[in-house]
Order: sequence, then C-alpha cells, then structure tokens
Amino acid sequence: MPPSPGLRRQLGLLGLTATGICAMLGAAINVIPIMLQRNVPGIGPHVMSAYVFAALPALLAALAYASLASAMPRAGGSYVYVSRSLSPYWGFVASFSQWFGLSIAIGVVSYVLIPFIRDIADAVGWAGTAAALDTGPVRVGLALAFLWAFVGVNLRGLGAYQATLIPMMFLMFVLGSVVIVAGFMFDHADFAAALAATEGRAVPPLSGILVSEPTRRRRGG
Repeated sequence: MPPSPGLRRQLGLLGLTATGICAMLGAAINVIPIMLQRNVPGIGPHVMSAYVFAALPALLAALAYASLASAMPRAGGSYVYVSRSLSPYWGFVASFSQWFGLSIAIGVVSYVLIPFIRDIADAVGWAGTAAALDTGPVRVGLALAFLWAFVGVNLRGLGAYQATLIPMMFLMFVLGSVVIVAGFMFDHADFAAALAATEGRAVPPLSGILVSEPTRRRRGG
C-alpha cells in the first residue's frame, strides 16, 4: 500500500527554534532603538518601558495562535485557522495578505542591509568602498544578490536551510551580546557627543523635543 501523501517532517527542533527566533529578532529590534535615540535624543530610559508595553498585544496574539494551533493541529497555518473559523474565502485573504506582506518585508530587509555593510566599511576606514555602497546601482544590485542567494538556499532544501540559519542565529546572539555589554560602558552624554562629532548637531533636551508642532510654529521655531 503506498504511503499517504503529506509533508516530510525533516526540520529538527534546533532548526525550528532558529526559524522562530530569526523571524522575530530581525531588523526591527536592531534598528528601531537606534532610530529612536537618533530622532528623539534623551528618550533612552523610556525605551524599555515602550517595548514592555508593546509586548502586551504581542503576547495576546501569541496566545491566540497557540490556542488555534492546539485546536487545529494541521499544516496550513493561518489559512486553516481562518477558513475553519470563518470561511475558505477569508482564509485565502488572510494567507495571501500574510504572504504579500512578508514578500515586501523581505525586499525591504534586503535593501536596508546594504547601509549596515556601508557603515562597517566606513568604520574600518574603507572610504572608497563605503562610497561605492552608497550608490544606487550597487545598493540595489547587492540587495538583489542577497535576496536571490537566500532563495537559492531555500531551493536546495532543509539541509542547506538549517546549515545556514542556525549559525546565523548564534552569530546574532554573539554580536547582540557584544552590543549590549558595550552599551553599559556608555551613557547618553557619549551618544550626544558622538552625534555632534559625526553630524555637527547638538542634542536638544527631551522636553524641547516633545513640544507640539503647532506650539513651535506659534513660537516661530
């Protein structure tokens, strides 16, 4: 009797864990805090509170997904959950919207990866390389190269996928730990001094930043 068709369960526990971790710990956690510090200097002590506040709806969403996965333990993810709960039409809309959104996110992450490489080249003194990475054709070309390289990894199968993703997860942990430990050696005054040295602008106090735009216009600022 031929075996029944189904998915081949070849993804190990470590590979599955790496998939979840790397899907969550990506550009946002590594970029948004820096953007906040740069655009709203002085907000540093409140960043952790903001992340804790944002974790509450994320926790509720995680509990909802866990409940749905326990009630409907089948391959298909959000399509199965929505199609069984509402209708197949809304299941298709939900799964297609998720696929479309993730496709855009993958393209954005590939594109913003190049400035990170540019900043590293600039930090080690490779001014010519950094300038070349800032040009449009090079930036777009490298972004597409990274994108298609990882498409190739996925096409090669789960073995290549796990061999690539698991070391990248541990590398992310190591580099993130270095940044966290180094962060305890500096304070906001060091950040303000670095911003003044690199961009030539002073850091205004947080109270001045929180003034509304209409108030600034009335004051002529």
